[in-house]
Amino acid sequence: MKILCVWGLVLILIEGFIIECEGGNVIGNLKDPITGVCSNNPELPNILIAEILYRAGFETTKNAAKAKIRSREAIDRILEDHIIIIKSPQVKQHNEIIEFHQKDERCLEIHNYDKLMKLLHHLGEHVRRIRIHYYNMNDGRDINKNVIKKYAKQLTELAMFTQLLCHESYIEQIWQDISSENGENHFPELKKFEYHGRITKNPFDVNSIFPKLEIFKLVGEVDDINCLANVRHLKELSLNTESIGEDQLVNIIANNKQLTKLNIWNNNKITIRTVRTIANNLKDLKTFTIGDVATNFFVSTTNDVYNLTSVISFSVFSDRIENLYGNISFNMPNLENLKLLGWNFDHRITNFINRFHKLKAVFVDGLAEDSFTSCIEKLTHIKEFSTVFVKSQLSSLKVFFENFDASKSLNTLKLLNFDYSEYPFCAATMNEINIHLKESKKPTWQISYGYVDQPKEYKGYYLMFGRDP
Repeated sequence: MKILCVWGLVLILIEGFIIECEGGNVIGNLKDPITGVCSNNPELPNILIAEILYRAGFETTKNAAKAKIRSREAIDRILEDHIIIIKSPQVKQHNEIIEFHQKDERCLEIHNYDKLMKLLHHLGEHVRRIRIHYYNMNDGRDINKNVIKKYAKQLTELAMFTQLLCHESYIEQIWQDISSENGENHFPELKKFEYHGRITKNPFDVNSIFPKLEIFKLVGEVDDINCLANVRHLKELSLNTESIGEDQLVNIIANNKQLTKLNIWNNNKITIRTVRTIANNLKDLKTFTIGDVATNFFVSTTNDVYNLTSVISFSVFSDRIENLYGNISFNMPNLENLKLLGWNFDHRITNFINRFHKLKAVFVDGLAEDSFTSCIEKLTHIKEFSTVFVKSQLSSLKVFFENFDASKSLNTLKLLNFDYSEYPFCAATMNEINIHLKESKKPTWQISYGYVDQPKEYKGYYLMFGRDP
């Protein structure tokens, strides 16, 4: 009998996975079955009950605790794994604690200060990951002292969101609040630190404050431009700032040769010197993102071309599109994914795309409307091409499909920001096109649509064309 009960719970767990994959609310759907089955089977192994409750989520586990089901192990694990988000809601929320997924992370968003303090009073020793938004927050100083400072020694992840235009004294007060009695900040176990706003603390020795740091993200400004000079163990670095110049950046790169992800934005001081430093030091770099860098980042004043052989994903934002049309200062022979963001890219952008022979997928935002088909017609290596949806593209696609070279690798077209109410019209149009394609013995294409959550600027429906075998 016990074995049957165990298998019953396993099946419920599998059902939960299916519901999550299909976009269902696992908490709402599984609350009653799990609570009921667990409460009626007191001999079930603790580890199995804990796993099922953990998968079901915070609300279910809380209800299980109220029903006096063995749930402590599950709730401890939830608090250890989930990101605890502390913020003041922009509109009044019905629930004071909300559980949700964001970029493959499980989050608990808490809006009520008293509920937060009560939760931490009983279970605070298990909290590892905190994200705090200071916008319109009345309890900010209390949270600094009673949460950030209190649990500083056990946190592995901390994200702080302030407003860039906040008064300097307000920012300084945050760092004073979380300081120890001798005025020091120390987070001995922290591996990921993210900050939005201005860091006025000076000196701000990141290595001294976060000795085990592996991921550093800054969106804003920092008064101590040498804050990363002593850091040696970064795996990911994201700098969206004008504060840290190229002199500092090349030293950071040279000191952190194990970097696998690098993101540089909003810094027109970054030149070919940075490219050379990356090529010479970052042999394991996989993901590289740049935006608003200097002209000679792309166009070298010499004939040198630097091989970034480990990079498989590259994203670039540039308002100087002419930089991408000619010879460039680097090569990425193993690149698989490319994202291009800008304005009025024309058909010449294919020269940049086609130089990467192992490329599988490309996304272009900023493609001139009259260059849509002339761009994709010239693509030679890629399998998937994505751009932002423009309704007039449908008529030009008819010509593209009729003239498509079947020897090319392209098998997927995806158009983002699609108004799904237009789908019946698009499907009818594509059916007519496929009739002509069959008559002329050309490849046919299946039309469909879907929904994407990330990145947020493209959140919504997309229209997709998949080439038939």
